[in-house]
Amino acid sequence: MGAPSAHDFVRFLVGSIIDQPDDLRLFASNDGRHDLIEVRVAASDLPNVIGRGGKTAQSLRAVLDAWTYKHRLRAHLRILEEDEEPKGTAVGSEDAGSSDEDEDDDSSPEAADE
Repeated sequence: MGAPSAHDFVRFLVGSIIDQPDDLRLFASNDGRHDLIEVRVAASDLPNVIGRGGKTAQSLRAVLDAWTYKHRLRAHLRILEEDEEPKGTAVGSEDAGSSDEDEDDDSSPEAADE
């Protein structure tokens, strides 16, 4: 097992409260001391992530703070509006998973051809 990843934890948290998890996008950057994790969701899911008066967003940040404290990390959560540009680069754990599947698929036909 590798080191814990704050962006994977955020993906789990936010993905569990939205209706369209396929539209969840994460962006990450680091200023040397803190990781900045930016979240973009579908416009219809934005109220679910922000909540009334920002209560859900505040709770997500509090849970992330507790998790990062436990794992001796530092991370901040930023929820992007539709027209906001992210400061970080895209984090795509689903891309890593699909490349592993592609490798398995590529190896199977070669084994069948031989």
